[in-house]
Amino acid sequence: MSPIGSSVFCPQCDLTCETCQFVSSYCKTCYASQNRQLSAGNCVPMAHFYDDGTIVAKACHGTCNSCSVSSTSCDSCYSNQNRELIGKSCKPLSGYYEDGNDVTPKCDSNCLECITTATTCTSCVAGKYLSSQTCLPCVWPCATCSDAIQCKTCVAGLTQTGCSCTCPVGQFLNYAGSQCSSCSAAMTGCQECDSSTHCSKCSVGYYLNSGSTCTKCKPGCINCNDLECLKCKDYLTLTQGSCYCSSGFYFESESISCKPCHKAI
Repeated sequence: MSPIGSSVFCPQCDLTCETCQFVSSYCKTCYASQNRQLSAGNCVPMAHFYDDGTIVAKACHGTCNSCSVSSTSCDSCYSNQNRELIGKSCKPLSGYYEDGNDVTPKCDSNCLECITTATTCTSCVAGKYLSSQTCLPCVWPCATCSDAIQCKTCVAGLTQTGCSCTCPVGQFLNYAGSQCSSCSAAMTGCQECDSSTHCSKCSVGYYLNSGSTCTKCKPGCINCNDLECLKCKDYLTLTQGSCYCSSGFYFESESISCKPCHKAI
């Protein structure tokens, strides 16, 4: 009860308080129409809203789970929109792209990154290369590549030299079978080759002819060219480009050995 002659002054609550207690700024309830909720005596913005200094709290951008200062200045992102916070923006996760909607769609399985559409690639997964915003498969023997012919890495078992891949010695790149094939199986007497028809080094007892294939040396010769023998087997003597048995012996081509001559009785 107020003393006679006195008056009771009831100050107005803060504009963000629907009702208040003790002081005008200590809110007891808040206006739902202001997008605010009660927190420790204050009417603060509801989730997904921010305070811009006016009475009514403003909504954050659809990609922001929470924001401050402005609708697009995100403090956190929605976990179900395939986005992550970069700076103050919610950007698509790696492998997703922006299409104008809040939830970002996934890139095509061939794309590591993409823009605008699922198949408009900006980078590719391993084993693919980028060509006019499309990811195409690397060609054997490339495991990873920068284009159709430039290998970054080779498939297992091959050696990388610059941007190319090579088979082990004695084998060649068999593109038709996507494998390394034996030189000797493709060409008789071939030790090293570039293809199934082009030998670069012959086995012992053969020489490389003008057609890049191997021709067998004459019997008893282990190193020769198209004109003469250069080295004979140990039991033979090299004379003027040919191999001969020692005196008293003759060369038997069937056994490829020197046999003693028959002595007259």
